[in-house]
Amino acid sequence: MKLEFSAEQTYIYKVLRAVSIMALFFCSVGFDATAYNMRQTFSGDGLSNSAILSLCCDNNGYLWVGTCDGVNIADGTTTYTFQSLFPGQVLSGNIIEEILNGGTDDVWVLTNYALDLVDTSSRTVKSFPQFHGQELMCTAPDGKLIVLTEDSKLFLYDKKDSDFKSIGEIGNTYGDIKCIAYKDDSL
Repeated sequence: MKLEFSAEQTYIYKVLRAVSIMALFFCSVGFDATAYNMRQTFSGDGLSNSAILSLCCDNNGYLWVGTCDGVNIADGTTTYTFQSLFPGQVLSGNIIEEILNGGTDDVWVLTNYALDLVDTSSRTVKSFPQFHGQELMCTAPDGKLIVLTEDSKLFLYDKKDSDFKSIGEIGNTYGDIKCIAYKDDSL
């Protein structure tokens, strides 16, 4: 059985098809084609190691990539090593356990040897060796860092004193906790 269409039906079909194609074209023109830059990256593109342990976006839009061999920083087109962007500065270790945005110009980097505070505007690093890789961390909306240590103690970074202050202990065993988060003025 063969379907047959009248000349009028064929004409309407062709017009609707043309309008649909034009609508798709004009809709796609209205979107910014460069809004997302997604591609696969590997060590040949400048990544120091393909084992990625942590990702973080800083306040300037850079992607910080923590690997088993240091930190890389990507701007969407190029991946840089930490040393190339922060000459003369070193992190406390190469195994990057976690990276957190500390607000404004601060990025926190937890390595296997210490917790490092990277100031992206002054291009400096300050290390806190009392924390060394097994801590859980979170940031509050105002950028304050809270750290939970293996012995179930909580610490808060005091930016004014540039040091950590003990804020108590938790009732749970550290091993029972998978992550910590700060929401609505509660931990």
